[in-house]
Amino acid sequence: AGNRDIDAGLDDEQHAMAKLVGNTLSQSLFWSMLYNKFNTHRGRNVFRRQLLHMKLFAPLRSVISAMAFRQMHAQLMGQGIARYPREQVLKRARDDVAALSQILGSKPFILGDTPSSTDALLYAMLILLFEDHELQVDLSSTKDMYPNLAAYVERMKKRYVSKLDKKEI
Repeated sequence: AGNRDIDAGLDDEQHAMAKLVGNTLSQSLFWSMLYNKFNTHRGRNVFRRQLLHMKLFAPLRSVISAMAFRQMHAQLMGQGIARYPREQVLKRARDDVAALSQILGSKPFILGDTPSSTDALLYAMLILLFEDHELQVDLSSTKDMYPNLAAYVERMKKRYVSKLDKKEI
């Protein structure tokens, strides 16, 4: 059971939708969320506070922080998203979430009645988006705007996370 392909039962249309949803998550929403973390004052402050909790020599924390921001800014510039104003990036992220909500609709899983690898990706992104209130403050309110996505997250938690906690998988 450990080597089972959970996408084996998908038809051609579902495979195509999985590709589109996966690209939206990994090439658009992901980068918008990274922008929110590393290219805003709030994100930088949260990251620096998180470093304070690490048991590192104080000057080393400053070096790590500076290196991380420089490196991430270069990646955000290379990807292109750091070239846009913050409001445009937030709009893009909100539009992505709205599209994902529309695709999910009232289905139990993003591609239909059975879970797929795309659900694992979607769940991971939504958890980061909805539950990182300190960092994703501008986007976490989308949870209230899309009750179907909030219900989806709860369904996935109940079905999979509780099993992981009990080590049943």
